This record gives sequence, structure tokens and C-alpha cells, in this order.
Amino acid sequence: MMKLLVSDLNGLFAVVKPKGITSAGVVNQLKQVLVREQRQQLLEFNSSSRARNTNDRPPRRFRIGHGGTLDFNASGVLVIGIGRGTKQLASLLKGNKRYLAVGCLGSSTDTQDALGKVVQQSPADHVTKEMIASSLQPFVGDTMQVPPVYSALKIGGVRMSDLALRGKTVMTKPARPVTVHSLKCVEFSPPYFTLDVHCGGGFYVRQLIEDLGQDLRTNAHLAELTRTQQGPFTLANHALAEDRWTFEHICRAVRRFSEMSGLENLFGPH
Repeated sequence: MMKLLVSDLNGLFAVVKPKGITSAGVVNQLKQVLVREQRQQLLEFNSSSRARNTNDRPPRRFRIGHGGTLDFNASGVLVIGIGRGTKQLASLLKGNKRYLAVGCLGSSTDTQDALGKVVQQSPADHVTKEMIASSLQPFVGDTMQVPPVYSALKIGGVRMSDLALRGKTVMTKPARPVTVHSLKCVEFSPPYFTLDVHCGGGFYVRQLIEDLGQDLRTNAHLAELTRTQQGPFTLANHALAEDRWTFEHICRAVRRFSEMSGLENLFGPH
């Protein structure tokens, strides 16, 4: 049986994105793993070129990308497409994301998360878990949300967050429709509270936390964010931890998802 080439991989798999790295940075790390494997395959191909038969093919270039940006300071499920799988990312991941979001009451930051500078503080001793649960209800369903300035949305081809970090004045974009399937406060340990957020695409959890703080007559910012599900991929069952970012584990993960999703035709050479 001919060894599977890197360029024969076509499909999707998920990894656990660590904190402190961009989603593009994760893709670059995975690409380096695959490039090293491809170089080794090319060496093996060249060393056996005299004996190869007409079915042997040299390794080819491959495509790889991710299915939705996860913030630099966030962790969790990041879905990766490789080969023809990159064309499946949008359709398979549309409208189904889940997060565990930890909010901090009593202070707002300029980036709406823990990496930013505190810009406003106010008392939050009056807030209870019941108040949080009650305030969550208006956010559930089809609503409108103003995207935060610190986001991956672009103005003139440049990310709004990059413009803001350069000290540029960035005008907010108009409110746009978003969908929240469910919201639940699963833990409250003042000043921190943890939300289970099940939402569609284009929804910003950091904006939710800030808006919720205002509804509770205080301030709030996003302290921690973990994506627990993206499309059919869950953190518990599908995402490869960083110590398993190897060619062998990636092959198994791509094959496993191809088989369970009925997309077997994507896997392997064509």
C-alpha cells in the first residue's frame, strides 16, 4: 500500500488553540509540521526514483487554513481545513459555536478583555446570580449587535483591532443581526461569572459581556474565553492537543471526521 502523501490529505480536523497565539499562528505551526513531513517524503521519493513504478508521484503543494478566528488570548476548538477540505469550512461550520466565557464585574477595559487598560470602574456588590440569569434573556434569539472595535472586521482591508492598536480612531460598524441559541450562567464567584454561550457566526462574546455589565448597572469585561464547540467539532471529543500536532495524528483526525461525516470522498488521493 502506498504511503499517504501530505498532498493527499483532504478534509477537516480540529486542534486545541492555546492562549497567547493567533489563529494564523496555529495554522503556521501546523503547516511547518506538514512541510517537514513533505520534505522527508520528497527525500524518500528521490532516493527510490530509479526503482519507482509509473504510479509513484512526487509530493505536491497543499493548502491549509482555519475556519474562524479565535482571539489571541482565547483558547479552545480551532477547526482546520486541508486540501479540498478548505472549501468545506464555511458550509460545515456555519451557525454553531459554543463558548465558556468568564466575565469580570466592576471594571471595563479599552479592549473589552483582560489584555486591555481599565477605563472605568463601578461597584458590583449588588449583582447576584439571579440578576445575571434574568439579564441574559433579552440576548437570546435573533437580535442586533454592534461589533466591537477590537475585532477582525476590516476597514479598507485592515483589521479594526490593528487600527485601534496603532492608536487610530476607529468608528464602530452598524449593528448587525446575530443569533444566540442559548445563554446560561453556570458559575458565579464575585466578581467573576461564567457563561455557557451557544451562538451563531458573527457574534462577539466580549461585546455581550460589556453589554451585560451595563444592564446590571455596573461595568464588566471578558476575563477568559474558551471555545468548546465549532460546528460538529467539540473540545472534548475531536480537538488535538498541542502535543499531538503530528502528521500521524492529523491523518487519523482527518480520516475520522471524513468517515463520521459521510465525506469519505474528500480523504486520500484523487
